[in-house]
Amino acid sequence: MNLLTDLGKRIERLLYLSIFIMAVCWGFNYFAQTVLYTQKLNPNGYDALINGLDENIDYLNGLFSNKNEALDDPLELLRLNKVREKLGLERKESKKPVKRMSYENQLSIIAQGAVRISGIDYDVLMGQIDSRISPSDNIKKLQEQRSKINDMSINVWGIESPSKLLLSYGDSKYKVANNLITTILLYLTPLLIIVWLSSFYMTRNREASLIRDASDYRITYPHILNLFFVTSIDMSRESWELRFVNAKNKKITDQWLCRLYTLVRVIIIAVLLSLIFYPYVSGLKAMCSVSNYNAYFMYAIHIVSVIIMLIFSLSLLFVEITFTNKIFSGRLGGVKI
Repeated sequence: MNLLTDLGKRIERLLYLSIFIMAVCWGFNYFAQTVLYTQKLNPNGYDALINGLDENIDYLNGLFSNKNEALDDPLELLRLNKVREKLGLERKESKKPVKRMSYENQLSIIAQGAVRISGIDYDVLMGQIDSRISPSDNIKKLQEQRSKINDMSINVWGIESPSKLLLSYGDSKYKVANNLITTILLYLTPLLIIVWLSSFYMTRNREASLIRDASDYRITYPHILNLFFVTSIDMSRESWELRFVNAKNKKITDQWLCRLYTLVRVIIIAVLLSLIFYPYVSGLKAMCSVSNYNAYFMYAIHIVSVIIMLIFSLSLLFVEITFTNKIFSGRLGGVKI
């Protein structure tokens, strides 16, 4: 049966291809963890914020000096004049400077610039700034926090994680941010898993239907999933007598061993799928914690992808459990049983 052999070879190739799928999933998980790190403990974010405060120190000092000065709020003044007009009173003109920019707002703008440069989370960075103290004191506070981060052993899985990867092509050198690689893998990984898993399921389903009708286990292709229980009984008179005497017990034993082999195949498939799904789900969980990736479009794509993966996975396991309730007979003495 050439078709059965071809399907078996295809299954074997898909098993080897699963190693590549695992590598992509674990790579996605790794880069997702590095992006999560840059959102929380990225020293470059502190450096960018310190530089931004230092470059605008004079302007910030001016705002800080006047931040407690009573300034007219233009919206409040407008509402007051509308009430005075209804009462027939003259409009009130502001004799104080109108508040255009506050110290807190300027700190926020500088922090947003540091976020764009480093990718650090905005809320994490703003949590290190105190609008009640002067710009110089804020810089000292940030430098102290930066020193604490430097003393930490910051890595992902024991691997030092640069924020940018250096790529060389001839004399040209390119720096690719981890965020870009993670974004590509974020949408590429579920697509690869679904394509591989659907192909694996449909191929195994067709192979299983042919094996179900096969009379000889030797025509199946010998990959790891074609592990079957095979009986070996000779044609001697003694063996025939024992066969009929112990027929009931033998049938029970054979069925138990057949289920054991089926369980082994199911475990192999379950381990294979878990080595693919675990890093993918772990990386996806990390990305959901990153503020820049909290988008409904991303959630929708991955929810649909996970549902499709579960359908194919459960269907694959169901096929593996149900299709091999038969027992193959071997050969002894050149006679087929």
